[in-house]
Amino acid sequence: MKPLKLELEGFMCFREATEIAFDDLDLFVISGPTGSGKSSLLDALMYALYGQTPRLGSTGLMALLHPDAEQLHVMLDFEVGQGQVYRIIRMLRRQKGSPKQELRVYQQQPDATFKQFPDVALREMNERITGLVGLDYDSFIRAVLLPQGAFDEFLRGSNSKRIELLIRLLGLERITDMQKEAGQIAKNAKSKMQYFQEQLETDFADVTPQTLRKLKDELTALQQQEHDLKKRQEHLSSDLKKQQDVKTLQDDLNTITKRLSTLAQQEPDMKALKQQLELARTAAKLMPLIAQLETHVSRLKTQKTEFEELQRSFAAQQTQFEQAQARLTQSEQAAERIPELSQNIEKLAALTPRIERLQALGGQLSFATQARTGVTFSEASWQVLQNKRSQLPQYKQSQQAVKTTLSKLEQLSTQQTTLAERIANNKAEIDGLIAEGTAVKERMAQTEKVIRDLEAKLDAAQRADAAALLKPHLHVGDACPVCEQIVKTLPAQSESQVAALQQQRDDARKTLSVLTQEREDKLTAYQDKRSALKTDEERLKDVDKQLADARAELEAQQTQFAALQETFAGKAPEDVMADISAQERAQLAALAATIVEQSDGQDPVQAANAYKQERKTLEANLTQARNAMVALQRQLDQTQARVSEVQKRLATMQQDADAAQETLDAQLAASAFATPDAVKQAFLSEKLQEDAQAKLEAFAAQKRDAERDEVELLRKLQGRSFDSEAYAALEMQVTETRQAYEQTLTRSGQLQQQISQLETQLEKAKDLRAQLAALEAQASTYEQLSKDLQRNRFPEYLLTKVQEQLAFRASTIMRETSEGRYDLRLNEGNYYVLDAWNTGELREAKTLSGGETFIASLSLALALSETIAGNTVLGALFLDEGFGTLDTDTLHSVATVLESLTEEGRMVGLITHVAELTERIPNRLMVKKDARGSSVRWMSD
Repeated sequence: MKPLKLELEGFMCFREATEIAFDDLDLFVISGPTGSGKSSLLDALMYALYGQTPRLGSTGLMALLHPDAEQLHVMLDFEVGQGQVYRIIRMLRRQKGSPKQELRVYQQQPDATFKQFPDVALREMNERITGLVGLDYDSFIRAVLLPQGAFDEFLRGSNSKRIELLIRLLGLERITDMQKEAGQIAKNAKSKMQYFQEQLETDFADVTPQTLRKLKDELTALQQQEHDLKKRQEHLSSDLKKQQDVKTLQDDLNTITKRLSTLAQQEPDMKALKQQLELARTAAKLMPLIAQLETHVSRLKTQKTEFEELQRSFAAQQTQFEQAQARLTQSEQAAERIPELSQNIEKLAALTPRIERLQALGGQLSFATQARTGVTFSEASWQVLQNKRSQLPQYKQSQQAVKTTLSKLEQLSTQQTTLAERIANNKAEIDGLIAEGTAVKERMAQTEKVIRDLEAKLDAAQRADAAALLKPHLHVGDACPVCEQIVKTLPAQSESQVAALQQQRDDARKTLSVLTQEREDKLTAYQDKRSALKTDEERLKDVDKQLADARAELEAQQTQFAALQETFAGKAPEDVMADISAQERAQLAALAATIVEQSDGQDPVQAANAYKQERKTLEANLTQARNAMVALQRQLDQTQARVSEVQKRLATMQQDADAAQETLDAQLAASAFATPDAVKQAFLSEKLQEDAQAKLEAFAAQKRDAERDEVELLRKLQGRSFDSEAYAALEMQVTETRQAYEQTLTRSGQLQQQISQLETQLEKAKDLRAQLAALEAQASTYEQLSKDLQRNRFPEYLLTKVQEQLAFRASTIMRETSEGRYDLRLNEGNYYVLDAWNTGELREAKTLSGGETFIASLSLALALSETIAGNTVLGALFLDEGFGTLDTDTLHSVATVLESLTEEGRMVGLITHVAELTERIPNRLMVKKDARGSSVRWMSD
């Protein structure tokens, strides 16, 4: 996987839309101040690919949202395989509860457009992305985002901790899971075996072929008995059927006879019901006349009540009208004062402009008591005072500016003196460091020459020793085991010088190491002093310029202040302000006194408001009284007209009620009813009339049907009789035969079921025995597998091989990084470093310095990265920090190793604060953060 372009918006500290293109990059660095958002870029890449980050995991994703953003948007274009390009877009929206996530995946087409994958569930889409990348989340963060911090523990920790870390990084927890699962499978198989064995011994103890044969013989006998009983039952049932037909006819005749007797008893009731129905039909014709009369009487009563209420309302309205006439007279008398009030208002209105001017200038009428003799208000005098007031802020500001600049000059002069003294001291110390460094360098050159001479001698001595060791195994005439030539003469014996030369070389190397460290210390101190000197010199130049600017500024400020001081006669700003305020107060008091004098000593505003309010009240009262008179007169006329109308309607309704009474009386006289109440008592609703008529008709139909059925039954029974004793005996024989037949059927069914169950159980027992044999084989296999997968067996063997491969690959990288000085060795589970500059001795990893530890850790990290990736081609590698402990030479070596990785087509990205490493790499992504958020820009040499 190789990233091509990353876009993000609203992601952590990147509030605004940010686009980063990685096209044509091999080695680049991401640099910027602490907290600027460098690591957030890697978080965005991980979130785009897997929907989670190393710092947050897959939960708490709301922390990825910028505080001021409602949603985040991350888009990643990346390349895999042979130029296949894909695009992932993830969005996260802020909402109540869990945030809403969206994921879309596209593939680039031959025409450079992108085609979206079909939408599926989020989990399924994440699995599809993992398949495209070729690495799952855990493998990616170990192979592409190197976990640099964990490898110090890996290198220098105990073997048990190192094994735990390897298990975690390589995902070997699965072997432990497999071992547990194999053990559980074996345990489950044994448990099932015991269960199946118990079933065979208990539930299937009597399941035998002999039992099945016995049941089948009994079933054959029962089937013959069943056939005989069925024939006897059919014969008896036929005889019984004939007797039942006669019995049924006799029973039906008895029932009809009883029904006719019952109907005869109901005859009187039916006659009475017929008479009641005839009276109800007559009453139904009179009921509308009664209802009409009652309606006229009810309406007449309601109208009389309304008439009485109208008469009472008319009398009350006449009283209200007389009271309104009296109020109108009072209002007209009070309104005679309105012209006088209007004159007073006009007189006071002439003073309004002066009052408004007084208030606009900040004065009040109460100032009139402070008026001075001989002081009058004029706009010209007031303007002169305002002009002076407007100049006062400039006067104060000019005075303060002079004081501030004088103070600044004093501070700058002090800084100038301090910096000059510091620069002189630094120069002296730098000269001393140069001299000391030169001396150390000369001693190093001498020591290096000694080491080279000793190594040449040691090489010759080691070759001589090798020949001496081989000599006892050489014989004249045999083949030499080294060159395979025939030995003609034996080499002469010589004394070994290897041990002495190795000790001398090791001592010289230690001396060189001490001198190298001393020179590095001197160089570091020299660089620190040079940097401090350069900073102080730049600051001194800046202070000198500030002093010159401040002196010129002071001269201009003093000139301006002198001019303003002359304008105000040398008075202090505070005194000038007091004089202006006092004169303004006197002017305002004079204006207030003039207004009060022209308003006869009243407050013009309050007096005018009081006159206006009184006039408004009088006018409102007069209008209200007049409107009330008009409304009451209209209401009185309407009520009087309503009384006349209701009186006429009352007379008409009385005539209608009398006519309805006459019509009802005539109809009652012609009927069988004496009063309306008798009519109401005899009245039945249409539904009750219909029910009575239906009841009469049903009675007649029942009587007619019963008489017809009686004649028909007598005809059918002619010449036949029913013998109850013979019928009872025949019925008992049928019952006994049926019961015997049913018992035979039941037993036959039971036997068939038993036979079927037994056959099924025989098959099941056979299956159980087969399963028991399979479980025995499974338990044996998985029990052995569980033992083999225990940590002290296969996993330990596997981890040992992995560590050997890691050590071999890391050793190759270390030699390239350290110019052949260091080799990494694995011995009895612990890591050692072979130092070629220190007599080739093995040193424990725990004794390495900070820079040396970083080199070893980086080598192991790169080796493990390749191991985790397996067959997947790694298109990118990101390394976050870890370079701060390296010296200049080691930094150079590390950078060379990382550059070599790009020769394999891999993109390598570094996150660092180290300026030397940043400047060495030509492609630099600079991250900056301000109040609006983080931003990026590319820089290149």
